[in-house]
Amino acid sequence: MRKYCVVPQKTNKFWLLVKGMELTKEERVLFQRCFIRHVEVSPDTSTWEIVLATQELIDEALLAAAAVYIEQKCGLREVIFYQDVLDLAAALSKGWLQLVKRVTEDAPAIREVLMHAQHVVTDGQLRVRVGSAIAGALLERHDVAGRLSRVVGELTGCYCDVVCEAYDGESCDDQSFRGGSVCGDGYVYGDPVDCGECEFECFVCG
Repeated sequence: MRKYCVVPQKTNKFWLLVKGMELTKEERVLFQRCFIRHVEVSPDTSTWEIVLATQELIDEALLAAAAVYIEQKCGLREVIFYQDVLDLAAALSKGWLQLVKRVTEDAPAIREVLMHAQHVVTDGQLRVRVGSAIAGALLERHDVAGRLSRVVGELTGCYCDVVCEAYDGESCDDQSFRGGSVCGDGYVYGDPVDCGECEFECFVCG
């Protein structure tokens, strides 16, 4: 029996397959965060076996409904799902240096800011916090949130919403959380960066 393995590009092809389904808001978010790792196509039996990269285990009944929808949409006899559940928080903690390097290849000032930023993953969202309004404006100006989201998808195969924000420096005891320790609120804290606007302009925008 012939079988072919199809590996899609690092975009959310799964959501494109199922976005016409009637879904609750929560179900829509679950599916939007899934990526197809690969599809094993059996043309002789008109069957697709889809391996999904997910951030949490999806209910089998919901996947069964998605399978029926795809079968009807694509004229298939059977769609079978397998789930590959990723611990996104652990993956980003382990790969933070690689992620930052990929995002900031042409921007050393942004790299310095991100290496000393606080970051946490909650409910599939990566929140990055920096300790000055200037650094926050730099990240916004260069769409660092969008860059991070794209590279996280490329490295992990999972969609991740990213929010960058500035904090006032009082949300945690700086002396207690230097050097990448973990604060009680779940954030990872690094050493503060003393960067002025002139340095940003020279390195990034000049």
